[in-house]
Amino acid sequence: MYWTFKEKGRQYIALISLECGKRIVIPLSGNLKIWGMIHLVLKEKRVVIHYAAPLRVSKQLEGEAVRIEAGLSDVFTDDHGKK
Repeated sequence: MYWTFKEKGRQYIALISLECGKRIVIPLSGNLKIWGMIHLVLKEKRVVIHYAAPLRVSKQLEGEAVRIEAGLSDVFTDDHGKK
C-alpha cells in the first residue's frame, strides 16, 4: 500500500506504517512512474525500491541471437537479515 507524489519538483513515495493514519514518506532520487508491486529494501539509512517497468521494443530484431546482460539484480536475505 503506497502512493507517489511530487512536491517542489521532487518525487516522494508514501508507505503505510504500523501506526494508524500515519505514513512513512521517503524522498526519491528520480522521477519515474512507479506502479504495481514493489520490493522495498532498507539498509542502514539507504532505501532501494525495485519495481516492474514496461519494456518497449522499437522494431523486430533480426540476425543471430546474442546474450544481453540487462543489469538486473535481486536481493537474497535469510531470516536473520544476512545477505
